[in-house]
Amino acid sequence: MAADKLAGLLRAAEVARDRRAAWVGISLASVALLTALLALSSHGGGHLWNSWRAHRLQSPRLQPPQMPWRPLLTAEERDQGVAHYGGGARLRSVAAKLLAGQPIKAYAVGGSVTYGHGVEDPSLAYPSLFFRHINVSFPHRAWRVPARREAGVSRRAITAAGHRDGAVGRGGAVSAPTAFSRPPCGTGGHVLSNRGLPGSTSGITAPCVHGMVAADADLVVVEFSTNDSPAGWTSGGKHGFEALLRTLLALPGRPAVVLLHHYAWWKAAGDGRSAGLYYREPEVQLETFALYYDLPSLSLKAATWRLMEAGVEGFKVDGVLSRGSRDGVTGEPIPAAAPRRASSYLYLDTIHPGPNGHQVLAELLAGLLGRAVSEVAGGRTPAARWHPRLQGLPPPMIPNFPDSRASLCIQLEAFRGVVRHQRGFSYSPEKPLLPRFEEQKWGWSAEQPGAWLELEVDTRQPRGQPQARRTEVQLGHLRSNFNMGTALVKCAAGCRCRPSVLGGTSASRATVFRAHAFQVSQHARCRLRVTVRQQPGMVPEEGHKVMLAAVAVTHQLGD
Repeated sequence: MAADKLAGLLRAAEVARDRRAAWVGISLASVALLTALLALSSHGGGHLWNSWRAHRLQSPRLQPPQMPWRPLLTAEERDQGVAHYGGGARLRSVAAKLLAGQPIKAYAVGGSVTYGHGVEDPSLAYPSLFFRHINVSFPHRAWRVPARREAGVSRRAITAAGHRDGAVGRGGAVSAPTAFSRPPCGTGGHVLSNRGLPGSTSGITAPCVHGMVAADADLVVVEFSTNDSPAGWTSGGKHGFEALLRTLLALPGRPAVVLLHHYAWWKAAGDGRSAGLYYREPEVQLETFALYYDLPSLSLKAATWRLMEAGVEGFKVDGVLSRGSRDGVTGEPIPAAAPRRASSYLYLDTIHPGPNGHQVLAELLAGLLGRAVSEVAGGRTPAARWHPRLQGLPPPMIPNFPDSRASLCIQLEAFRGVVRHQRGFSYSPEKPLLPRFEEQKWGWSAEQPGAWLELEVDTRQPRGQPQARRTEVQLGHLRSNFNMGTALVKCAAGCRCRPSVLGGTSASRATVFRAHAFQVSQHARCRLRVTVRQQPGMVPEEGHKVMLAAVAVTHQLGD
């Protein structure tokens, strides 16, 4: 019922395009006038600029377009959800392009929340809602919401990192130069692309992101606060998150990178609370990156925690929309909301937002962009300090950060062909009942000790790069708290490496993909053997299952 109501509001909002187009015209005229006045200022017309600026500050402020749905959050709550705004220069560049009538390229990368789990209709996922807001407020005829049959991604997903961008639409596949050659949704319009992939983490995404986000991207939303590990600062997970941010920030298009922190109420346990712990990691850790790199960041928790705790309609958390969810601490069933009360609740299950939750995430993004639009329309000009030593990115925040470049990323269906020989492994889905390939979590899996497979990759460094001081292979594997085991990883032919142990066990109930990284020598045909072990992992479990789903090769540069 709530989904139908929201869909109706979205359709009704299309009627308001002319009004919004008029607003864009007024704002565009303001930008043109501002440009002219700045030119006068630089040629002796400073008194005219100062006079206009003083008049502008006394004039009624131009209001940004309204969201094409009935908001759940108040303006004050949206402001509370802005964990960090910072200087906002890159975000204002996006706003200036929109006000100037230019199309933008916007992407969302993340896990199952970004992919759209929690809503049956992909158009009601937060990336689709946010992208619709952009298109309705600053319309370009070439953009459209992907239909359900288009919601998947091509399964020919293989890339040497740094090549062509993939197709528009849902999904997290990485594309080969030949996999997606058509322009996304026509030419000349916005490119608004959801690259979420269920179960993915920042460490898995970092070496593959060049094939997921265009080099000239304008805006990238990053959502990994649910799937990333709360491990310490020098862990591989934090290295992966910083590598992802640095890769995105260094793109030629200088995109505005926005951190979006989802908050799983029923997973936030600790210190005497079975749910709703406010300071559950890794959000606070990831927020520190926002402060260090001056990235706008948004927090569902900051905007709605008081509403959830108080049981406000639309934000209730004393139940979830789906049946079968259990309290992660007590094991007790979590009440399922009656269908007629669905619009009262925020979450589908213990992790994923329902329609209300997705709408709130979209409203936070829309409010953030609206703030930048208002600043540009109001005449705010860049005033950044210039110094030669302040140019480019700051040094890595984490000490001894391994600055690296990826030469290979293979995942999804393309990973099937990487395996040359196997005994006891099969290529199968982890969740076969889900409707789309990329959410079924396909990979090579085995459950019996002694089972083995061999995969072959090129670990050589691309020509023209500075000599790498270290080359690593990263094996993407499933980690869960149920029925998982360990595997021995060795170099079988071509390349050399020390044997290492891949661990698939976890104390967390979340089922996500992690990267097992190890150093190798460079070789055109590096053959790796993975053998399921009898020995349990750090968190002993009953089974021995090992599942591999991706492989990447990275080269660490520097001294």
